[in-house]
Amino acid sequence: MAEKKEHYSTPSRSARKREAQAVEVLARQLAELPETQLSTLPLSPEIRLELQQLRGIRALPARDRQIRHLAAMLRQEEELLPQLNDFLAGNAEVQLAQRQQFHQLEQWRDGLCDAQQCAATLVQINQQLPAADASSLQRLARAAQTGDRRAYREIFRVLRQAAG
Repeated sequence: MAEKKEHYSTPSRSARKREAQAVEVLARQLAELPETQLSTLPLSPEIRLELQQLRGIRALPARDRQIRHLAAMLRQEEELLPQLNDFLAGNAEVQLAQRQQFHQLEQWRDGLCDAQQCAATLVQINQQLPAADASSLQRLARAAQTGDRRAYREIFRVLRQAAG
């Protein structure tokens, strides 16, 4: 007769350690969030208090201890962890989209400030940002091409405002 292997219902020590480290990373990410985003999260008063205390600590050893303490509190509220992970994942996507938009606006500004690319860039902007004021962008582009730094900055402001 062949022996049957026992199936363990509890996770291995390594798996528990990986889960604890993941919650610790989550606690670090929560500590770095701006206050406006923290206020939208469904956190218990105890966890909010721990986060406030953590934000005030600058010494690294004390900060690490406080993060481990916060992670232990978060592990006790298992139903909260998926919500927090989803929130942080969505937050990362929003930041990526904002960064991509910022780089696109910079490329358009640089294209407008280059005399050889200006016309093609204006056409591209008109197609993708119909709210942009083409005449003011053209005027600012001419000024920026002559070395006016104020116009260079103003082009970016106009583009960012049109992008919404």
